[in-house]
Amino acid sequence: MSLEEKFLEIIPGKSTKKSYRQGIKQFEEYLGYPVTKLIKSPTASDELMKFYGYLKEQGYTQNSRRNLVNGQLNS
Repeated sequence: MSLEEKFLEIIPGKSTKKSYRQGIKQFEEYLGYPVTKLIKSPTASDELMKFYGYLKEQGYTQNSRRNLVNGQLNS
């Protein structure tokens, strides 16, 4: 079982789990590599802030941006 799946397994709500999964997927597409490579990196928070800014540029609302970033913050 992947680290991502272990993390998502402990999330009780179906919609929260779905939201986190979608956010992780979009973040990986943005990064171009799996999020697990970034987890212990000292630049992880910088990458998340850049991703948040990228989502803003793409027209996502504040709540949507927060929801898509929450999965990475909690993993």
